[in-house]
Amino acid sequence: MRPVLEKYNKSGLFFVDTKKTDILNYYEGMIPFPNKKEMENILEANDYMTRYELLREMDIPFMIETLSEEGSRIITKGAIYHDKPIVKDIIDVTGAGDTYISAFSLYYYKFNNYYRAQRFANYCCSKVITKKGTIPITLEEVIDFDSKN
Repeated sequence: MRPVLEKYNKSGLFFVDTKKTDILNYYEGMIPFPNKKEMENILEANDYMTRYELLREMDIPFMIETLSEEGSRIITKGAIYHDKPIVKDIIDVTGAGDTYISAFSLYYYKFNNYYRAQRFANYCCSKVITKKGTIPITLEEVIDFDSKN
């Protein structure tokens, strides 16, 4: 097992919004959440041609790549799932990445479904980017997620 977070990995996967390119030196069970540019830097720094090769080398079931207003993609060993947020007017993207990883983690740990977690995270992000500044999402804003998705 890789160092430092060894004791936190007893329950399985954990999600990391990393800015570093040497993610192979991190920890077993880490699911990275890089944005598109960060993913390109990771692939280049580690001499990988594809996201699939990186996924296999990390030996994780999936990883997430956030794509700003284009949504996100989940990369699995067999497919890539792309999901776009429903956005009418983007006012400010501040905090969208933090909202995404928080919402994804919450939904995934509750229901163990990465596709639905991706939909939920994009849904939450579509709410926060319509506000100016770092404004938290409220329960009232997401309570109807399942009825709309």
